[in-house]
Amino acid sequence: MVAKTADAPTVIIEDETLRDGLQLLAWRPSLEDKLRLFRLLFAAGLPRIQVGALVRADVMPQMADTEQLLAALSAEERRRATALAMNRRGLDRALTTGLEHISLSASLTEKHSLANTGRGVRDGLFRLEELIRIAAQAGLTTRAGLQNAFGGQGESVAERTALLAAERLLAAGAAEINLADTSAVAEPEAIHALVSQIARRFPTATISLHLHNQGGRGLAGLAQGFAAGARIVDCCLAGLGGCPFIQSHGAADPPDRRAGNLDTEKVAEFFTTQGIATGVSIPSLSEARRFVLSALASRLCSVPCDHIPIRSWPLFHAQAILREMIESHRRQKDES
Repeated sequence: MVAKTADAPTVIIEDETLRDGLQLLAWRPSLEDKLRLFRLLFAAGLPRIQVGALVRADVMPQMADTEQLLAALSAEERRRATALAMNRRGLDRALTTGLEHISLSASLTEKHSLANTGRGVRDGLFRLEELIRIAAQAGLTTRAGLQNAFGGQGESVAERTALLAAERLLAAGAAEINLADTSAVAEPEAIHALVSQIARRFPTATISLHLHNQGGRGLAGLAQGFAAGARIVDCCLAGLGGCPFIQSHGAADPPDRRAGNLDTEKVAEFFTTQGIATGVSIPSLSEARRFVLSALASRLCSVPCDHIPIRSWPLFHAQAILREMIESHRRQKDES
């Protein structure tokens, strides 16, 4: 539980459905569907919406139209938008879009860093510092992400290692440190400890969390991180998404199941019940969730349910809802 106070702080919810939520899908949504989803999220009051990743289209075709999506937004809409860039090419593309905020990141574990970027941890952090300096000089507000900040895939990360990395990235010009439990291994106590250390050592730094929801522990970790000083949290509608380079560590899970993201609606409900202001309309979030799952279902309704081309079913409730919608679309087609 988050302790309530008379002057309880607010929390910023960043929805990443358009990037993280889509990156495991074999199906590529249309630009029109993406634009509608963005506007549903915008209307729900979400203060920050990650619209995609500026990466190679052959590596992640779902992100190929990120620049077109940004171009379709109004100036007011674009002020709430952000995107992910992984290298100088991606950052250079971002600088042409009118974005005011950019997410950059590097991993703190070797195996994941090599799989994700082709670079080891040391080189990845050095390159990230360079990108942050370039982005800051160009006037972009920069989030610096530490993937696998709590370890993962059999590799541990010492708290001191994460602290030193945060110090370097803040010195380079980052406005925000994002701690990602990419492999869904962090215990809530570890999240509290690391956030507390960063908040104490760098009191002016903004701290955000990107937690994956293995075994339903995501909200417990979020509560601990918020209590320690994190004020921004990443989520996806219906808990969709997850890292394509990380498999679940749960022994009872199928080999291809990955831990999904925190559910945007559930996070908004969690903070609302604690008396923490989010500025987000939960009924409007429900409408956005129904749209994205219905859009998936309508395009997959001709495919047998057991062979739906989605690489990961992150949360059982999203799987059940989507399958129900697919069957409903099939029945409607049969009756017409």
